[in-house]
Parts: sequence; C-alpha cells; structure tokens
Amino acid sequence: MLAGAAMADALLIPGLSGSSAARREAAMDEIESAPDEGAMIRAAKAGGAFALRDGERALLAAAGPVSPARYAVLSRGGLEAWFDVSYEARARGVAAAIAALASLAAAAGYAAALYGLWPRRPPARRGTAAARPGATAAGEPGAPRRDAPAGSEELAGILGKRPR
Repeated sequence: MLAGAAMADALLIPGLSGSSAARREAAMDEIESAPDEGAMIRAAKAGGAFALRDGERALLAAAGPVSPARYAVLSRGGLEAWFDVSYEARARGVAAAIAALASLAAAAGYAAALYGLWPRRPPARRGTAAARPGATAAGEPGAPRRDAPAGSEELAGILGKRPR
C-alpha cells in the first residue's frame, strides 16, 4: 500500500511522501533503540504511531477500528509500528481535485475557442442611435441587415437571380 501512495505522491506532491517516510523511519529508529517497553511506547506516541507490536505482544493498541487506507506499517525484525497517513490521502485528494479543475478549465477554454462561445466583438445593441450623422440605427427601417452575408446582391447578380 505504501509503495503505491509514494508513487502517486512522487508525481503530484514530491515532498510530502518523502518527508513523511523519513519521519516514520526516524520514529522507528527511536522505537527500536529504546531501552525498555515504556520508552518504546513513549517513542511510538511521539513519532505518531497509534499501534505498536513487539513480536506477539501488543505494546500500544489502536483506540478503535482502523481502515487499511489510513495507516502505514513499518516492520523491523519482530517490531511493528502502525502510523497514521490519512493526511497524505487528503493531500492526494486535494491535488487530484486541483488537477481535475484545471483539466475542466482547459477543456472549457478549448470548447469555447473551438465553437466560438467567446465573441470576437461585442454584439450590436438593438435600437441604438446612429453612430454617424445621416446613418440609420440598427433598429430603424432601411438599416442593413446584420445577419445577411456581405456581397449577397453581387452574388445574386452573378448567378442571374433577382435580389430579395
């Protein structure tokens, strides 16, 4: 379990996995070098372990049911320590959410650029006053149609059709 989490962290959050693994290794060194069981338990609690087992004896037990996705186990000889890694899962979730939102934003920008959802010029307002003296406003009779293609009269003349 820990190898997969470290691989995902190496891609998304390079420092988190390495620093957490180093902290757990340092705690395990302290637990292993403790002279008696009381010192081992104190070192385990100080290092963030919530369970500790020496051979077949449980020196420190978890306070309740523990999900396998929430802990990492380090073993040395007959000594095993369980460490909480739920903060790493939360960090990976946040990184995945940020990556997903960035992907959605990129896809939305691409779709908007591709399908013209962002107009290149502001839309004409209806019923505005004429910009030049003597020109007709967009909403007045005699104003050119804005949605008609340019050169339709010329094209109709070339094809021999009557203009509409």
